[in-house]
Amino acid sequence: MKPTFPLVVLAAALLAAGAAIGPAVLFAPSAAADESKQRPDVIVQTEAGQKKRKPGRIESADYDKVVFTAQGGKKTDLPAIDVDVDSIQWSDAPAGYEDGVRALAAGDGETARRSFNDALNEKGVKPDMRDWVIEFANAGLGRAWLLAGDADKAADAFGKARTANAKSMILDRILLGLAEAEAARGKGDAAARAADDLIAAAKSARRSTWELDANIVKAKIKLAAGDYAGAMTAFDDTVRFAENASLTEKTDAGKAQLKRAGLDAAVRRGWAMIKKGESTKSQADYEAAKSYLDSLVSKHPGDPSVAGAASNAAGVAKFASGDAKGALRQFMTTEVVHFRAREEVACSLWWQAECWKKLGNEQNRSDRLQDLKKSFPGSEWARKAQ
Repeated sequence: MKPTFPLVVLAAALLAAGAAIGPAVLFAPSAAADESKQRPDVIVQTEAGQKKRKPGRIESADYDKVVFTAQGGKKTDLPAIDVDVDSIQWSDAPAGYEDGVRALAAGDGETARRSFNDALNEKGVKPDMRDWVIEFANAGLGRAWLLAGDADKAADAFGKARTANAKSMILDRILLGLAEAEAARGKGDAAARAADDLIAAAKSARRSTWELDANIVKAKIKLAAGDYAGAMTAFDDTVRFAENASLTEKTDAGKAQLKRAGLDAAVRRGWAMIKKGESTKSQADYEAAKSYLDSLVSKHPGDPSVAGAASNAAGVAKFASGDAKGALRQFMTTEVVHFRAREEVACSLWWQAECWKKLGNEQNRSDRLQDLKKSFPGSEWARKAQ
């Protein structure tokens, strides 16, 4: 089924967020399955602020705890929040799984789909292989189907991953992916339910970042539905949530992550204002968005994402006023000056293509879109360029 507008905009944005809605890499590559008898599982656990690499065997894992038997034979229940899921090395990981992880990281959806299917097929003929493969490989397969634009198959894969372990260590990625897929299928209510389920799980698992990501998804759902005021309020609420959560976060890394996410939500609030301007065709709305983002620049000087968003907002305002040449120069400035803000650079490339289209230069428009798809294959803007 092809995605329907406007929820396809949400789906594309969720895919780009990579955080906002979660990383594509599910865990670090590990030993091949045929070496599993000689090699242990490996986890990386944080103890007293220090990361420690521990070989042994994972007996079970969920978002509460990891039951782990060390090589010396001692079995321990480890708090899952202290275990780095992206660093787990499973001794029985099928080669196809590892190929899929690498393909996803490279934005190669076709290879990822084939590889994750190979991993699941291998699990089907090797009953001794542990069930984590069903959980993790289906999560990867869902992400690969989203890259391919097949929301139905993506929803099916994420659903299977969720069924495999309702308390998965990567439940945030599973439910955020499911929300993407449901949104792309035009099922906004189902997408919102997935986000609500993640909020409930976040509270149970004591994961503030999961709850924050779910709140961002809910804000995007409102935005995709054209509820601009509701979306702006939801983004404001998300900013406050991040600020409050950072006050109780114990680790410096956690505090920094929450503050970063809150700032990203503030930037998204600015883009919701721009979307309102695109809907109303009101120059006043564009100027309000620009003013808001300029105020963020004043509060957060030197932040590339904030500065890039403000630069792009100025470009959109010029484009809307009919100044395609001025807008083009502004978007080029974003690309060159704010190159560290990858999502904003991707946005600038898409808008540069729009400017060249307005100016009647199809070759330059095509070149900019090719640059976009090549440099930022998983971004919202590359999806819009298809």
